[in-house]
Amino acid sequence: MAKVKDPVCGVEIDTDGVNNQVASTSSGASQTDPTAGTKQFHDGVWYYFDSLDCRVRFMADPDSFMGDG
Repeated sequence: MAKVKDPVCGVEIDTDGVNNQVASTSSGASQTDPTAGTKQFHDGVWYYFDSLDCRVRFMADPDSFMGDG
């Protein structure tokens, strides 16, 4: 089980939980449990978040959460 910190709020996230497929859509796309968190690919790196709100805040200004803004 890999753990990382949400770059926005600092909550520890279980990446396995975020990536775990719990179902499939009728067209075959994987579905995950939204209560486990969410992720976003940015600048070649996956970032993990405890909520959609944190992900939206990150994407509005990624540099401010990466220590170089």
